[in-house]
Formats: sequence, structure tokens, C-alpha cells
Amino acid sequence: MLTDKEFLSFINDKSLNGSLEENLNRIIDEEMEKSEEEMDTELIEYCLDKLNEHNNRTERTEETKSNTGFNGKRIKFNLKRLIAVAAVICIFAVAAVVYENRQPTVSYIVGNYAIDINDPAQVVGSKDYVFVCEVLEVKDCNTQLSENELPELITEADTPMTRCVVKVLKNIKGNLKEGEAVTFYKDCGLSRNGRFFYIYENDLMPQEDNIYIFTGYGQYDGTLTGGGENGTHWVCNSGEKYEETEVYKEYVEYVKNQVAPPIEYPHYLAYADVNFGDGSINKKIYEDLIK
Repeated sequence: MLTDKEFLSFINDKSLNGSLEENLNRIIDEEMEKSEEEMDTELIEYCLDKLNEHNNRTERTEETKSNTGFNGKRIKFNLKRLIAVAAVICIFAVAAVVYENRQPTVSYIVGNYAIDINDPAQVVGSKDYVFVCEVLEVKDCNTQLSENELPELITEADTPMTRCVVKVLKNIKGNLKEGEAVTFYKDCGLSRNGRFFYIYENDLMPQEDNIYIFTGYGQYDGTLTGGGENGTHWVCNSGEKYEETEVYKEYVEYVKNQVAPPIEYPHYLAYADVNFGDGSINKKIYEDLIK
């Protein structure tokens, strides 16, 4: 394992002058862009440990502060992207499996949650929307779409994203427009060079022509997003009766018995919400938060 002294020597050699968090993230990103043979896994492990320590200290500090102050678009996004999160820790843990034929390495994103992420009642209680949908199209934001095809919020996200066009079949929580195609941005996807596929632990990648239960949030700009552990659940194949599945019946009960998160966060409406209108509701929520 790399020692603190060796790491400080490494930092000095590279002439990094950012904050600790910026330097650690920069080093991790640089190493993960390298080939498997060139990658320094010991350095990555050291940086992840230090980043975890730093975020834990930050979390303890922030517990005494108000949750209403926004500092830039990326922070706004983080506050709503991972349910009731006191502080989000996105740690890229390189999986041991590298697929053949130059397929991307799977890298898992580890979240630090303020709820029991394995309790469905708490998961749905922390989301704005829980709905049944049929996936019509799936496109990776980094490799299949240009920036001018994406909302600014998504282009500035700190993890890769995937754009899913889905048909809303049934709202379990929230008021999305049923029977219509809506755009949902999911926290998973390929790195820009296509070498790594990032996804949260205990999450899955939606496939076209399948029916899922999605859970997600409306963002301040109306974008509908979702991700995190246990946030997406396969229900059945397209054309089959989702109403008769056990997973659908279970999620109806979870929403009926949902548990509110311990941390209050802004509830924005998505574009696809029947009550979105001209966006004035979101604007008022945002203005109230930054006062």
C-alpha cells in the first residue's frame, strides 16, 4: 500500500495545485483512462481511501449546516440525484471482470446514503416518482449523443449518464403523463473513451422492449433523472401484463407504506409531470432555496 510520504512526493512531482478532493479525483481519472497494463491500482486504492476519509469529514461538518444553500449547478444536481443523501460519495471501484473482445471494464459506483437503501419503503419514500414504463430507446450520453442533444444539467453531471426514452404505463407515485413517451436520464453509462462502464451497485441497465419500474426525481430544470442502488427493477417483457406481476404489486404496497427520508430536499416537477406548466413552480422552489 502506498504511504502518505510516497503520495506527497508523487503530488509534488506532478505539480498539482488544486484542492485535495480535486487532486484525488484528477489522479483517479487519469489512472482509469490508462490501459489495464499501465494502470496503477495501488495509487487508485490510496486515492479512494483518502477521498473517502475526506468526504466523511465533510459529511460530519455539513450535518450542522442548512440544506438549502446551492453552490453551482453540479451541487444542485448532487443534492437531488441520490435520494436523501447527506453527502454523496462516488467511488469508482474497478471490477475484477474485464470482458473479452475489448468490451468495457465494469466499474461500480458506491453511494453513501442517509436511508436504508435495502428497504424499498424508504427508497420510494425518498423519490419524487415511481412508475411502470416500457423502454423504447436507450442511448449512452457520452458515446452516442452530442452535447447539444442533452440538457446542460446532464452534460455537467459528474458520472456518465444514459438517456432512456420510455412510455409511462402507470404512475405508482407522482403524476407523469401516462401513455406518453418521456425522457429519463439514468446514472450509469460509458466513459468518454468507451473503456469503462459505470453503474451503481445493485442496479441494472435497462434494455429496450422490456417493462421496468423506474424511481426518480424531477430536477430544477424539469429534467427527469434517477439512479442509485435498487432504483430500477425489471418487471416483464413488452406486451405482457405487468399488473399481474408480483414486483408491481409489491411496489404498490411499498408506496402505500413509504417512509419519508430523514433529510428534507426540494421536490421539483419533471417536464413530463401533468402539473409542470410553464415551470413557474420549479422556479419558485429554487428561488426560495437560494434566499
